[in-house]
Amino acid sequence: MAMADTSGPILATSCLADWLASMLAKSDASLVLAAPYIQKSALEYVLQDVNPRVLRRTKVVTYWNKDSLLDGSLDIDIYEYCRSTGAELLSARRLHSKFFGVDDELVVVGSANITRRGLGLAADSNREVLVAYLASTADYRNAVKSILSTTTSVLEADYIEAAKFLRDAPVALKHDIANSTPTLDTQARLEQIPPYETPAHAWLSYKKQRGPWVIGSAELPIGLTKEAFFRSLRRAFMREALINRFCSRVYQGPLYFGEAKCVVRNIVGDPSIHLRALTQPTQRLYTWLCLLFPEAYAVDRPNYSERILQRADPLRGL
Repeated sequence: MAMADTSGPILATSCLADWLASMLAKSDASLVLAAPYIQKSALEYVLQDVNPRVLRRTKVVTYWNKDSLLDGSLDIDIYEYCRSTGAELLSARRLHSKFFGVDDELVVVGSANITRRGLGLAADSNREVLVAYLASTADYRNAVKSILSTTTSVLEADYIEAAKFLRDAPVALKHDIANSTPTLDTQARLEQIPPYETPAHAWLSYKKQRGPWVIGSAELPIGLTKEAFFRSLRRAFMREALINRFCSRVYQGPLYFGEAKCVVRNIVGDPSIHLRALTQPTQRLYTWLCLLFPEAYAVDRPNYSERILQRADPLRGL
């Protein structure tokens, strides 16, 4: 690979897809592409000028999980693309890195995922940055080895399982849903979910109050002991309509995180809201249920995705 014209870091903030494609096309040995979110069209675009021989020695690293597949930030079709080109598709749990390795000489790092928005291929693209720099062979290999050591191959069985999961998912989970923010009515319904990160944070807020303390539709009087506060908080929490309906769904069977976001969207009655806008509220629901009712709810992580399940009646003893 000829890199004589690259004496120092090169910064790119516009036309990222074309710029990255030109960098990857310089490879004459191997490539490593890593990003948690990958869309097939964007992946094809940046690899369009890569030698087929190099493609067969390319590793595509992502975080293959049902949540990302469900909300469309990770295309299931990248599996077929990698298989058709000979590239190896790998999954690294909790991957957040975005980097592109060209042979053992050039590394491109930055904020952009391999998506149309991330690489400037969409009308409403994100503002991203990528930086290319010459890398020490030893440093590069150690960094790549560190990430690859945590990966597993995405096998045909994983693809078939994911395809079945998406096929059986509700129709409302189509990937072309517009990215929207909650309407005022939706936001009001979501406010039934406590704004505090944990119940402990709610207690700290309560202690600072000099008057009645409001959470959701409930009002707690001042002067409660810690034990009385949490007892009242549990009751108030479970009286909220959104939370009550969510718990009724969990009672029917465990919910993966992506499914849980869909349940929340159905409860608030706003099919236009993008699932990503519900990530934080749903995560807070998981957290509060498990902390307020540790005997009743638990979260595990099978198949690379968080799942909430009910183990006992949360209302027992209230």
